[in-house]
Amino acid sequence: MKACLTIILLSTFHYALAQSVPVQTAEINLKDIFNIGFTGSGSSGTTVNLPMNGMNTLKNGIESQEIEVSLLCSSDFDLSVSSSTTNFSFNGPGTTSPVMKVKDVLSIMITENNTGGTIINGFTQYQPINGTTQKLAISSGKLGVRTFKFKYKAHPGFAYPSGTYTTSIIYTVVKK
Repeated sequence: MKACLTIILLSTFHYALAQSVPVQTAEINLKDIFNIGFTGSGSSGTTVNLPMNGMNTLKNGIESQEIEVSLLCSSDFDLSVSSSTTNFSFNGPGTTSPVMKVKDVLSIMITENNTGGTIINGFTQYQPINGTTQKLAISSGKLGVRTFKFKYKAHPGFAYPSGTYTTSIIYTVVKK
């Protein structure tokens, strides 16, 4: 009987010690983070220059150098591309601005994909940048530090007067 009582007392003492240990909860609250950056030849900061300075470039078009995009994403994502306007803005001689549609002149092709996602909608070949309509280019990219590379191709032909034609290209990253 004495041995049995000792075991019960030790069990009760251990239980009392376990209840007096303070517990603290650590909580980490991660926000969705998407950061995009451009590097590559043929670009000056955020501007890509496509000089049309000869008959061959007007006739056949001109490609940009390959441009790398770095993505830092805390979630899986889709990536779309569009233009800020339907038409290029024009700066040049004359009083009338020609109407040059972005989708008729400027195309983009993804040349390398390290996003963990899939290139879709034909972007492994040159595809027109369709005005202000976003077109999905990479589906189901994976979270983390990711990259892809692309080239632009401009092909205005002989239908427009000399001058500088400008538009902003918008890359939209959307959480999956």
